[in-house]
Amino acid sequence: ANIPGVTRQLRWIKAGDELYVLDAPGVLPSSLEDQVAAQNLAICNDIGKASYLESTIASLFIERVRGLPTAPDIVKAFEQRYKIPLAE
Repeated sequence: ANIPGVTRQLRWIKAGDELYVLDAPGVLPSSLEDQVAAQNLAICNDIGKASYLESTIASLFIERVRGLPTAPDIVKAFEQRYKIPLAE
């Protein structure tokens, strides 16, 4: 499931002609001391939204994307898709 805490059993999902993904319930500690790990989980929507401020995580994600070698292409696609500029 796309929402943390919803998956209750193992489920195989076909993601391509020869690719299957196993959706399984996960177990996370009640608190994460490693903030980078917590941020990564939030970016992937793997922890509940009550645990973080969405605008902060969105901003962090954009900054991480800007550090990638293909950042200009990704930023352009994002701006075209969502019709909003990403200020420097």
